[in-house]
Amino acid sequence: MEVSENRQVLIDAALELRDMLDVLAAGEEDGRSLHWTDNVELAQQIAARVEGLQWRTVRAARADEGASWAAIGNLYEVSRQAAQQRWADENFIAPKLTR
Repeated sequence: MEVSENRQVLIDAALELRDMLDVLAAGEEDGRSLHWTDNVELAQQIAARVEGLQWRTVRAARADEGASWAAIGNLYEVSRQAAQQRWADENFIAPKLTR
């Protein structure tokens, strides 16, 4: 079974997010204990990554599945218009991992 390009991007993003969460949960990276500032920075990166993953997921649902803004809004418990305003930005640049 061939995976669509959008689906592969989602898989890759989810795996990167999992790796970041593993580091945060372990409290160390490369054998070095994380300082509280590292934890805060990592949590910020995770939040940005989740935002990017949400954007990619919505874009993939629209492109691959023809999902409507009303259906997406329903999942986020917002109006169709609010969903479109939040997720339709073609210029959105999903955050890249810095770790």
